[in-house]
Amino acid sequence: MSESRTDAVTLTQIERFQFKANFDGSNTSMILDEPAPHGKNTGPSPDQLLCAAVANCMSDALFGAISRKNPDPSPLTTTATALLGRNEENRLRIQTIEVSIKLGKTVAELGDLSQPIERFENFCTVASSVSRGIPVKVRISDSEGTILKDEIGGDLTPAEGATCSLGGGPGCMCGAVTD
Repeated sequence: MSESRTDAVTLTQIERFQFKANFDGSNTSMILDEPAPHGKNTGPSPDQLLCAAVANCMSDALFGAISRKNPDPSPLTTTATALLGRNEENRLRIQTIEVSIKLGKTVAELGDLSQPIERFENFCTVASSVSRGIPVKVRISDSEGTILKDEIGGDLTPAEGATCSLGGGPGCMCGAVTD
């Protein structure tokens, strides 16, 4: 089954690097700007907007995946960081986007999260599209800071013979691992 739609944003220049963005289909607009020295930093920059889009989509997808069969994980707090660097032509480019999502509840309150955490990225349109050109790394933790998934600090690899203390089985990535 093929599905397509269009989402449009119209930008109108206010001055120099400052634009007003109107989001078609809503009554929402915002001022966009570049940081100094080019702009006046009166609104989010393009890289901040890209981070916001990736973070929002990943948060939506994770919330949906968890809340299908587990208790509501709200409130989620998500931080996305664009790591910028120079390419071969000495042009500034986003090298990686790191997304850190903190759930509003503990893993003990939420139950087995191995399947939702394993699958949620498949349902994030924006991050799946962006990651074709920019690596997107994710870290998920519960409200107490227990790491449930970590691509930012390296892959979580349970110790040999470790099992999930919440019943997720050997190699479970929910973070509740016991030796």
